[in-house]
Amino acid sequence: RYNEKEIAVTASTGIAATHINGVTLHSWAGIGIGRGGASKLVPKVLGNNAACERWRTTQALVLDEVSMIDGILFEALDQIGRSVRGKCNLPFGGLQVILCGDFFQLPP
Repeated sequence: RYNEKEIAVTASTGIAATHINGVTLHSWAGIGIGRGGASKLVPKVLGNNAACERWRTTQALVLDEVSMIDGILFEALDQIGRSVRGKCNLPFGGLQVILCGDFFQLPP
């Protein structure tokens, strides 16, 4: 909580999450290991009341080490946000997403 806003601080790996006093993106989002794309992950999150509550009440999501997240997972997270938050016409269902990382950290 910062200035009366719910902000989730996450990272793609556990080590990175500990460095920023956050949690893993997978844990916060309720997606387990995050495999299967949107068709499998959206129903998984919709069946998890605690994860749905996090998605609905969080106003900003900080994601560190974004270069470690592949496009399929990133798209699935967008679809989860749209489904859980009930705002299908807005990216991530209107959740503000702040991406941090170094795209030159790993070779393409």
